[in-house]
Amino acid sequence: MSNEQTDLQQLESFCFQFAEKFDDFNEDWVTMDRLSIELQQDIENEENFLKRNTFFETSDSLSVYLVSIRDYRLRATLAPFEYVKMISKE
Repeated sequence: MSNEQTDLQQLESFCFQFAEKFDDFNEDWVTMDRLSIELQQDIENEENFLKRNTFFETSDSLSVYLVSIRDYRLRATLAPFEYVKMISKE
């Protein structure tokens, strides 16, 4: 998985052409609960999942799910300012 801007633009273009659904979450922080819902599967050990995966791929009979994890914070640690600001608006 590349983080080069041109590669990301190409991936986004590919998703808009062929994906039924594409979401970059506006580059906002996303909870693991939300990620589990989007993936349509439970993530048993969230801490191990986050430590082991910067890129995650899974599929079911209808879809392929691709996730790129750029950064994460564990529960009971200091939340990023952007996340706190985002949830205070809700």
